[in-house]
Amino acid sequence: MLTAPVLADCVRDQLTTGPVQVVIDLEAVTFLGSAGLATLLECSRWARVGGAQLDAAPLRHPHRRNIHRPLELVGLLPLFNVHATLAEALSELGGAARRPAPWRQLPPRHD
Repeated sequence: MLTAPVLADCVRDQLTTGPVQVVIDLEAVTFLGSAGLATLLECSRWARVGGAQLDAAPLRHPHRRNIHRPLELVGLLPLFNVHATLAEALSELGGAARRPAPWRQLPPRHD
């Protein structure tokens, strides 16, 4: 719940600066609850409206079932191009894709 707004801010920033494809790196996610699912749905909507492609990695890995399964159960999995690793996602983007912006820790939101 604490990191969902940070993800939303980062994806919104990336989509407004012009990339056609955005990869969401879920490597550090240990639990995906309703706030995270709602945020991923919102990010997917933004991408569709802006004509962008949203990829998620790493999801197809036995140790990532805690992330893959909630997306599958609520029907969100088809909204993303799913990859086993971040490297696979980036390699499929090809030469036209720009490298992701380095992660920056954003201050907590106080909404």
